[in-house]
Amino acid sequence: MEQLPIRVPFEPGVAQSLDALLARGAAVARESVTLAALRDALLPELLSGRVRVREAADTIAEVVA
Repeated sequence: MEQLPIRVPFEPGVAQSLDALLARGAAVARESVTLAALRDALLPELLSGRVRVREAADTIAEVVA
């Protein structure tokens, strides 16, 4: 989204609002990658029975915190 040219009329606060939105979008994208990697690591372990749901929940809590 940062690469799309968007003309925005200059008004006080608009740039700050857009910067905040872009920063939030980047943070959410990083969180999504982290959670997808966690899912990919835990799912096979859960399905095989090598890890129980409670253990997985503890692992997730550590990563997300």
